Amino acid sequence: MPLATVQPAWAPGVPGCTVWGHTIFRNNEISGVRRAIGIYETEDVLVENNVFDGNKDGVWIGSTASSLPFDPTTITIQHNHMSGSDSHGAANTTGTTIDTQANWWNSPTGPTHATNPDGDGDPASDDLDFVPWLCDGSDTDPAIGFQPDPTQLCGGSPPETTLSSTPSDPPIAPRQLLLSVLQMTSPPSQAFPSSASWTVAGGRPAAALLPTPACQTPSIPSRCAQ
Repeated sequence: MPLATVQPAWAPGVPGCTVWGHTIFRNNEISGVRRAIGIYETEDVLVENNVFDGNKDGVWIGSTASSLPFDPTTITIQHNHMSGSDSHGAANTTGTTIDTQANWWNSPTGPTHATNPDGDGDPASDDLDFVPWLCDGSDTDPAIGFQPDPTQLCGGSPPETTLSSTPSDPPIAPRQLLLSVLQMTSPPSQAFPSSASWTVAGGRPAAALLPTPACQTPSIPSRCAQ
């Protein structure tokens, strides 16, 4: 159900949209209200492809004294354009983390929040899983609502680069590699040691006896132990 509500500026008491029950809220443009969308006791809610600009809160999630079923973990807020929010682009008061990944917070650095120190976009409240966010706020379709490029994401974890295992048959044995390094870096007057030890990933000690054939290499005779 497309909905467009335009006000010059939000004012207390000016309502937005309220969600009770299972809902897909998509392709709306709402501005100038206290809460563009308020989500109360409910389950299985999807809020996507909306424009929430110039409101006090873009999305607000909370509860009342109602006995209706309420599971915030079944709420997903994604692919929305939130900008110019006086309070929060998204505000969660339930105390349970809600999925708000892949939204545009009016900045490629993401929302303003203590856990995102470089973010200078619309503020996000606590208990929002907003990483990753959309890096680009461009709308790819002139239709009402917000149709971003979902591949333009920022704020994800860097790729894992920690060595997690050792190949069972490495192409160069550790002592051969160490010997090669010594050959390249040792001063001509320095003799090769007969053994060496080092620490590998995980703090495990390793050691090797260095072979002597290097002393027979004509190009580096002065490096061999006498």
